[in-house]
Amino acid sequence: MNTDKAHANCEFSWNLRSGDTGMRRVEHRSLRQLRDTLNLFEQVIIMTELKFVYGDPDVCTGCMVCVNVYTMFYLKVISPERSRVRAVRIEPGLDFPLFCRNCEDVPCIEACPENALMRTSKGIVIVNKKKCKGHGDCVVACPYAAIRINPDTNKAIKCIQCGQCVDRCPVDAIWITTEGELAKRDADERMSKLYEAHKEELYEKEVS
Repeated sequence: MNTDKAHANCEFSWNLRSGDTGMRRVEHRSLRQLRDTLNLFEQVIIMTELKFVYGDPDVCTGCMVCVNVYTMFYLKVISPERSRVRAVRIEPGLDFPLFCRNCEDVPCIEACPENALMRTSKGIVIVNKKKCKGHGDCVVACPYAAIRINPDTNKAIKCIQCGQCVDRCPVDAIWITTEGELAKRDADERMSKLYEAHKEELYEKEVS
């Protein structure tokens, strides 16, 4: 009888240990599945090609409509320093409209110590205003000087490809595109060579 009880207790303890191991295996499997899902999500975004706004310096007139349309549409004021878009004039007579290029490697996201920047399911990099503390690390990290700190909120601001500026450009100098589409449109590399030739002036970091 005592032997039977001991055997039963031993079996019961083994079942408990096995159950604990099973739970751990389920947890580990769930974590692996979550990581696999996140990796697949990132791959799908890359495969669908990331979109960004681009402008032709030979067509742009420097009218600043794209710069001011953001603040007018969202803030109800005209204020270039509060805009998510920049326009830079390079003499003689070249105007460059500048936007977030929606980089595949997203250095701005990696640089933020608050994890305030993220990529949406549509592939657009956005700023979480609640998390953003205005450190400016993303501003420094951006290779296109496309992120700024709003002087009123002390939060990072950037283009989110909303299309408001594209719809209102009076000369159709800007459009939403992808790297693949741009390569076809700029087959002779006329536009890309202009940006490359003046990159030091265009992407100079703003001093706050």
